[in-house]
Amino acid sequence: MGSLDGSGSLDAFLREFSGEFPPSTLLPLPGECVGGVDGRRYEVLELIGGGSMGRVFRALDTELLRTVALKFLLPRPRREAPSQASALREEAQAIASLDHECIVRIHDVAEWRPRLDREDSWRIPFLVLQYLEGEPLRALLRRRRRLGLRQALDIMMDVAAGLAHAHERGLIHRDLKPGNILIVPGGRARLLDFGLAELLAAPAPGRHRPQAGTPAYMAPEQWRGQHPDERTDVWAAGLVFFEMLAGERPFGKLPPAELRRRLASGAPLMRLRERRAELPGAVVRLLGSLLAREPRARLASGVELLHALHVLRERLALGPREPREAPAERRQAAPGSSRSSCSRT
Repeated sequence: MGSLDGSGSLDAFLREFSGEFPPSTLLPLPGECVGGVDGRRYEVLELIGGGSMGRVFRALDTELLRTVALKFLLPRPRREAPSQASALREEAQAIASLDHECIVRIHDVAEWRPRLDREDSWRIPFLVLQYLEGEPLRALLRRRRRLGLRQALDIMMDVAAGLAHAHERGLIHRDLKPGNILIVPGGRARLLDFGLAELLAAPAPGRHRPQAGTPAYMAPEQWRGQHPDERTDVWAAGLVFFEMLAGERPFGKLPPAELRRRLASGAPLMRLRERRAELPGAVVRLLGSLLAREPRARLASGVELLHALHVLRERLALGPREPREAPAERRQAAPGSSRSSCSRT
C-alpha cells in the first residue's frame, strides 16, 4: 500500500482495515466462555457494538460477578507474525496501567482462538473493559446538534483530565473523537479506546500501514506522515470542542483527499463566531491555541489544556463544577441467584 499522499491509499486502508475482521462465525457466540486461566472466566452475553477496530460484547465476569465489556480486536493469523500477539499484549498492558476516573479502565488482556486444533487459526486478542452505561458524545451531538458553553466546557474538562493523566505517563490517545467519548449518567465524560488505534496500526510483515487515526480528526502532522505526540491529541480535542459548540467540524464533512488538501494548503478554518456569535472571545482564543496547524504553536499536552480550561472557567465566572460521583460498574445479582454456563463444576 502507499502512503497518505492521496485519498486512494487512505480509502483503501480504511476498506482493508474493516475488511480484515473475520466472519462473524469466527466470533464467540452468546453463552460461550472465554479468557481466564481455564478459558471459562467470561461468559459472552450479547454483541453491543463494533466498527473497524473490532467487536464489543457485554459479558459476565464469573469470578467477580460483574458485567464487563469484551472488545475483540483485529485478529492476526498465527502464521503471519508469532511475536505480534505478545507485542500487542505488552502495549495493551501499558494502556491498562492508566487509572483515572475519566478513562474507561482495562481490566485484562487476553486472546481467543476459535480453532485450538489448528496452528494457523485466527488469534483474536481481546480486552476486558470496565462496563458503563451511557451514550457516545457522537450520539448526543446527533440528537442536540450543538451544546451550550457550560456543558461543552464540562465535557472538555473531563476529556482534558483523562488526557493529562495519560500524557504525564507518556501515553497518547491517537484517535480522540466524539465516538470515543462516553457520556455517562450525570453528564460526566469518559475516554474510550485509549491507544487502540496504535495497537492495531502495526502492519504485518511486508505491508505498509499509514498513521493510525480517524481521517476527520487527524492532525496536519499525521497527514504528513509524522509521528503523533501529545499535541496530536490536543488538535483532536480542539476539533471536538469546536464541534460541540458549532454543531459541525471546522471544515465540515469532506472526503479525506479534500480534507488533506485544505490542511496542507493553509485554507482557513471555519470561524466559530460564524456559527455562535455570542461566544466570548476567550473561548475563540483557546480554540486557536488548540487548532494551530503547526504542533509547536499548540498547547503542548493535556496538562496544559486542563489548566487552560480551568483558567477559562474562572474568567467566564462559571463557577466550579458540581461534584458528581463516578458511576459504579454494573454488577450482577448476588452469587447463587443464577448459574452461569461458564461456572465451574
